[in-house]
Amino acid sequence: IHEEVRERYREPENHRVMQAAALTSERCANLTRVQETLEFAARMGARKIGIATCTMLLDESRTLRKLLERAGFEVFGVACKVEGNRRADLGLAPAADGGEGPVLCNPVMQARILNEAGCDLNVIVGLCVAGGLVLVVGLVALYQWVSYKHLYYELGPEEFNLYSGIFN
Repeated sequence: IHEEVRERYREPENHRVMQAAALTSERCANLTRVQETLEFAARMGARKIGIATCTMLLDESRTLRKLLERAGFEVFGVACKVEGNRRADLGLAPAADGGEGPVLCNPVMQARILNEAGCDLNVIVGLCVAGGLVLVVGLVALYQWVSYKHLYYELGPEEFNLYSGIFN
């Protein structure tokens, strides 16, 4: 099994990713997650970076977009509530109260839009577990989680700071 796995690392795309990761990891102990992502993207030769974000973290995603653009990347973002689907739109059971419930996340559309935009690397900001997993299955480019969200507590600036590397 070990040789089979090692053989996978010899495949051109996997080798290219691991080479960039190995060079980036030499410094990652001293970098924030955002800085590490910027360095990795540069080493990969990425030009266009997609951001798949939760609508609860739009401000943080806008800050990330500015940092990516300042580093010379083209950025394309899409929020989780794209299209405004309700339960009935997706053939799901009605909400517990019998109503249509809130607008649902649409990770399949997020992935489709990022794929069609031709992103070289996708950054996931704060998507919930299920939405994040569905998105990842649909992406064709590499992806990186940058932040996590906690639904029971409000994120304050001291908890999520793109400059300090503190992520909730």
